[in-house]
Amino acid sequence: MSGYDRAISIFSPDGHIFQVDYANEAVNKGTLTLALKSKDCIIIASEVRSSLKLQATTTSKIHRLTDSIGMVTSGLSADARVLIKKAKVECESYEYNMDSTVTVDYIAKFVADTQQKYTQSGGVRPFGVGCLIAGLTEDGEGKIYKTDPSGVYQEWHCCSIGKNAKTVQSYLEKNIDMLKQNTLSKFELLKFTVESLLEIVSNGSQNMEICLIDKENGLNLVSKKTIDDIIESIEKEREDADNQ
Repeated sequence: MSGYDRAISIFSPDGHIFQVDYANEAVNKGTLTLALKSKDCIIIASEVRSSLKLQATTTSKIHRLTDSIGMVTSGLSADARVLIKKAKVECESYEYNMDSTVTVDYIAKFVADTQQKYTQSGGVRPFGVGCLIAGLTEDGEGKIYKTDPSGVYQEWHCCSIGKNAKTVQSYLEKNIDMLKQNTLSKFELLKFTVESLLEIVSNGSQNMEICLIDKENGLNLVSKKTIDDIIESIEKEREDADNQ
């Protein structure tokens, strides 16, 4: 391996670009994020790590690209900030030049292309960021895309990235038949999202950030009170099940 991880433009003998592999490790150590969709809405969610006692503010993990498209990242926060800024500028430029709102497919490809450019140029390094980009088409159809530091992007029914993503992904896969049917109501999908987060996240709504996107209201954060109410109902259902 000696020497092959020192430059981004050099392949190792077994076909690896080690700097890209290291960037993927940064994503795997980042905060847990996930995205799910149903017939009339999309939910983007993220774990919120506890802030330091002396810290004045915390940075939101979920970002609005347009009224119907959101983006959430896992990995290096500073890299994410730069990539999100590029995505927002591209959305505004597209709307100005094309006189129409950018599509989910277009902005997902733009983000992936930007990440890919940083894997084959000297003097730069890959973005240590994985992204979930989700939104609605003009017809109201939900779309979810995942990008990684290599520049690969794929559409998913539902997806999670970050630390402990495998645990949540396993939980999602157990319920994939239900999710593929796209029959869950907004509340049912929101409840399922909270259940998924509870596989990893503790301390209730304090460590969760959830955003709902629908055609009527666009992109909006779900209140902490709503999340707490859902957690309380889930815990009550589990308690009742244990007592039976």
